[in-house]
Amino acid sequence: MSLSKKRKVDTECRVFNKKWNNDYFFIEQNNVALCVICKEKVAVLKEYNIGRHYKSKHASTYNDLSGKLRSDKFEILKQNLLAQQSIFIKRSCQNESLVKASFQVARTLAIAGKPFTDGQIVKECILKTVEEICPDKINLFTGISFFKYFSIALDESTDTSDSAQVLLFVREVNESFEITEELAAVHSIKDSCTGNEIFLKVKESIFTLGLEFSILKGVTTDGERNMCGAYTGLVGNICKAVLETIKRQAIPNVSLNNLLLS
Repeated sequence: MSLSKKRKVDTECRVFNKKWNNDYFFIEQNNVALCVICKEKVAVLKEYNIGRHYKSKHASTYNDLSGKLRSDKFEILKQNLLAQQSIFIKRSCQNESLVKASFQVARTLAIAGKPFTDGQIVKECILKTVEEICPDKINLFTGISFFKYFSIALDESTDTSDSAQVLLFVREVNESFEITEELAAVHSIKDSCTGNEIFLKVKESIFTLGLEFSILKGVTTDGERNMCGAYTGLVGNICKAVLETIKRQAIPNVSLNNLLLS
C-alpha cells in the first residue's frame, strides 16, 4: 500500500483573478494576495480565503461603494500603498550611492590636506555627498545662503563607539516662500557633550552654510538638559548669539572719532 502525499493548496499554482481588485480590494504582489486597505497578506490565491478576509474586516466600510466610486477608491488605496513601498525601495538603492559619496568625501579631504573641521571643506564635502545621493537637490545646497529665514532642529544620539553624534537639520524659506528641509551636518563629539560644545558645532555649520543668527526663527531639540539649558545649554547660547547679532547690525556705521566724542 503506497502512501500518498497530502495535497497542499499553496502548491497548486493558483492564478490571481483581477476581478478581486474591485471585489475585495486585493492586488497580487510576489505571488501573494495583498490587501490594499490593511496591508495584510493572504498566502493562498484562493477566492474563499480572500473573500473571507474582506467580509470579516472591511465589508461593513466598503460594501456601500459600487461602480466607478468603488474602482476609484481601489486605485487611490493602491497608489498610496505603492508610494509607501517605494520609500523603502529608494532607501535600499541609496546604499551604493552612500559608499560612492564616502569615497568622494575622503578624496576631497586628502587633496585639501585639511581637517574635517575646516568650514569650506565641510561645505564641499556636503556638496560632493549631495551630488552622489540626490543630484537633483544640488542647487538647494549651493543656494542655501540666499534664503530669507531658517530654523534648525537637532537630535543627539550615541554610536557604537560611545561617541555623541549630533544631527543638524535646517529648514529654510526663500523670498518666494519656497520651503527646503535637509540634513545639513552630522557632528561627532568625543569628549563631554555640553551645551557649549554643541553650540560651537552648530555655529560652525551655520557660518559654513553662509547663514546668520539674525535670520534664525526657530530651534527644535530632543529636550535634553544640554540642549534646553537657558544659560549654558544650546538654546541659551543661541539666544545670546541672536541678540548679539541683532545688536551689532542695529549699530549705525559711524566713525571711531564719532564714537569717542559721543
